[in-house]
Amino acid sequence: MEAYRASRTELKSIMVQWAENKRLEQFFHEAESDTATLDVQQKVQVIERLQLARQFLSEDSAIERLLEWKTPQEHLNKE
Repeated sequence: MEAYRASRTELKSIMVQWAENKRLEQFFHEAESDTATLDVQQKVQVIERLQLARQFLSEDSAIERLLEWKTPQEHLNKE
C-alpha cells in the first residue's frame, strides 16, 4: 500500500509541474509575440531577457521526471 501511495503522490506532483511548465511556456511564447510591436533594439533586449529568464527557471522538466517515475510495482521491486 505504501508503494501505491508513493507512486501516486509522485505522479500527481509531476502533473502539477506539467501544468506549471505549460503556464510558463505560454508566458514566454506570448511575450515573444508581443515583441513584434517593438523597435529592433527593444526587441533584441526583450528576447535576451526572456532567454535569461528561461535559463533561470530551467529545472528538471515534467517529462524528465515522468521518465524517472516509478510505478507501485517498481517501488516494491526497489525495496
